[in-house]
Amino acid sequence: MLRQWLTHQPHSLPLGLLMADLQRQSGALEAARQNLDQLLRLHPLNPELLQLMVLVDRRMDRT
Repeated sequence: MLRQWLTHQPHSLPLGLLMADLQRQSGALEAARQNLDQLLRLHPLNPELLQLMVLVDRRMDRT
């Protein structure tokens, strides 16, 4: 369902953050990081995005 919404609204920050967080929680860290990198190009100063990137990077040992 979420993928369908993202197909129709690919630049949606809330949907993108939700998808990346679900990917992070399920262990799909590379996919989460790729989604976050795409969102970062569109929303470079969003604090929620930056916070989620830190969480993903910490799980990937990129500290």
